[in-house]
Amino acid sequence: MDARRRGELDASLRSRLDAQLGDAHPLARVTWICEQLENYVERWVGFGALSPSTAPTGRGDELFGVIQVGAALFSDELRRLSTDAAELHEAWQRFARTLSRPGMPDSGTAEELKMAFADVKAALAAFAADPVAGEEGSGASIAPSPPSTRSRTGGSPPSALNP
Repeated sequence: MDARRRGELDASLRSRLDAQLGDAHPLARVTWICEQLENYVERWVGFGALSPSTAPTGRGDELFGVIQVGAALFSDELRRLSTDAAELHEAWQRFARTLSRPGMPDSGTAEELKMAFADVKAALAAFAADPVAGEEGSGASIAPSPPSTRSRTGGSPPSALNP
């Protein structure tokens, strides 16, 4: 995937996040991105399981590119969470290493990516279940904020991002 397309996908995903959650607590934002990534990973694994002729291949594959873009956004938002999220950060680093490993988008690696992502989901769920995690000492709620009312440009998100 070329840099222009990657930029479009990144802008679209960030715009969707802001439209859905605005200035919500970082945990709500990370949870939303995690849900999007789960969708993309499941699709990528599913297409690969259909048949070799329909399986996405190579790092140029757009759906794999969407996973990479979502992963970058997840990393950005994860940095905003409390340092008490050590288990989540560790699970995320394992997923990121799996995602960036040479040969990742080729056959035989989809299940590895899916399993690494499952660890991230479990760590996020454990962190979110901690009554202090959503507070981070600030009294902030993890409930999403209403969508922002500021004007947005760019139209609809690219088709690869639509569920």
